[in-house]
Amino acid sequence: MILSGNWKDALEVLRKKEDDEDTGRFRERLFRNWKREITGAWFSPYSLYSAVYGNSSKLFESLDAEERSLLYRLILYSVPFQENEEVNLLAESLVEYEWNTGAKSRALRMTLGYAQALFSRGELSKSKDWMNKIGSRFEAGSEYEKIFKDKNILMNKYFFHRGEISSMEGKGEKTEWLSLYEKASAKTPREFIEFLNSTIRSKRGKHFSYEERIELLDLITYLQKICFQKNNSEVFFDLAAAKDLLSLTRPLILNSNPDYKDIPVFVSVAEKLKEKLPANQEFLAVMDLGLESFYIRFVNGKSKGDLAFKDNRKLRASLFQYLEEAARGGYEVLLREELENEYRKNIKLAKNKLTYLYLSSYHFRIPLVPRTEDRFYLVNDPKSLVTNPIFSTKEEFSPEYQIQFLAGSKSKESWKKSLKDLEVYEAGSGKLGSDSKSRLYILQEPLEIVNQVSLSFGGDTLPNSYGTPKKGNWIFTSSFLEEERYDIQNYRDSFYWIGQNFLSPGVVFIGDQTDTAHVDFLKRFTKRSGTKIPLYNRFQETLDDIKEIYPLDRIWNGYRLYTNSFISEE
Repeated sequence: MILSGNWKDALEVLRKKEDDEDTGRFRERLFRNWKREITGAWFSPYSLYSAVYGNSSKLFESLDAEERSLLYRLILYSVPFQENEEVNLLAESLVEYEWNTGAKSRALRMTLGYAQALFSRGELSKSKDWMNKIGSRFEAGSEYEKIFKDKNILMNKYFFHRGEISSMEGKGEKTEWLSLYEKASAKTPREFIEFLNSTIRSKRGKHFSYEERIELLDLITYLQKICFQKNNSEVFFDLAAAKDLLSLTRPLILNSNPDYKDIPVFVSVAEKLKEKLPANQEFLAVMDLGLESFYIRFVNGKSKGDLAFKDNRKLRASLFQYLEEAARGGYEVLLREELENEYRKNIKLAKNKLTYLYLSSYHFRIPLVPRTEDRFYLVNDPKSLVTNPIFSTKEEFSPEYQIQFLAGSKSKESWKKSLKDLEVYEAGSGKLGSDSKSRLYILQEPLEIVNQVSLSFGGDTLPNSYGTPKKGNWIFTSSFLEEERYDIQNYRDSFYWIGQNFLSPGVVFIGDQTDTAHVDFLKRFTKRSGTKIPLYNRFQETLDDIKEIYPLDRIWNGYRLYTNSFISEE
């Protein structure tokens, strides 16, 4: 019933089971974690342990085969979230249980699947250890020939990634994906983006499944490793941006099963960034390669990359701990200051220089509180940045700047309607303004997850949410994502699409906007003045005020400046 997606009835069945069996509400946690997995959210790997049985065989005995399959699925999903060995130990216990109870084929498949999960995370040595369990710790005969064959395929991928082979000659079966590794190894970095696009074009019309996604991401990682070895930071960045674009093809975003044709065309933007980046400004990108995190800085027609974090597992753990504590309202200030200071130092964020900040994947959720000496704007779409016209700040917030509300759909929930009505009442000191050359758009379209299966913006899917791009500043006011503290990807992907509506910088909020404090932010941000106060100054002054009035991080620490266009400060 759980796997069928019948959420309400499934939860009732689980609760009844928990009443009959003392497992410490384990099934309910399993259920909640599965919902988070579907929406691409985070959960603590320790929540997969039983409060009563830990990771002992008694836990697995209390679950039926379907429930153990769900647990295994969540174990694979949580590999990137482990800080030490917590997921490895749980996976090992589950596989041992399956093997000892006679489900040998199931145990071998689980072993190979976990080896693949470790491989994709960048833990190559541990992945190899898990591969070697097949045939040593778990002895298997000729009846498991298919499993041994798949093990050899993964092992050859391992050899490619380690740089130990560059062709499949004498290495066994040459699968479709291994053939691509062989072709890639003979190409130069400048050919990689078109190589990927050509590969994707050849697969259009084919389902872009979970397994295919893993293979494509692993291939891109291999290409990044070649770029790293050849000191090509430009293509390394282009490939990191391509990885982030794949997140836009998740079923939650499309509200359908993805096809290869849904993958956006990858582009080479690094060289154009060097060429078009305005003088005295810089573009700073932060991304992962396996367990390491790197930054690449573009400035004065040059690019340079360096290591930011040697082991990003601790970085992720610190981020998730902060997000949980901020949601509860505890000691988040101490956690945020420690995390933020280390992050700023390691990525070398410039002071008093306009910076376009590209934060890949979970880095987008790092609590970088805008400071007076900061001049950074978040960027999720570098392609638009280099193709859109440059935006001039002289067009921002004249005394009679004009406000336009964008709200095509009306909420059926009375509290949301009241919140939006209050925004209309408070914005612009009660005046819409008359200067059509200086505009502010207020986006009231709700961003929410519908039935756990679709990320909706204004009642439609995100890819269908934009029309002709508008020129003028903007602010987004209607983020209603449930359990936002666990979100990893959805804010980043949402702002990619929402930003397509504009040719100018705006304000986003990474978090939930259900509190009236956000109306207060809008009121202060849009306050009219007899003189021109540009976006950046308005934003910083308003944020400083809101921090004083509402000290809880979850209220204010999510506001960021965002742009899809280069900015000319005049």
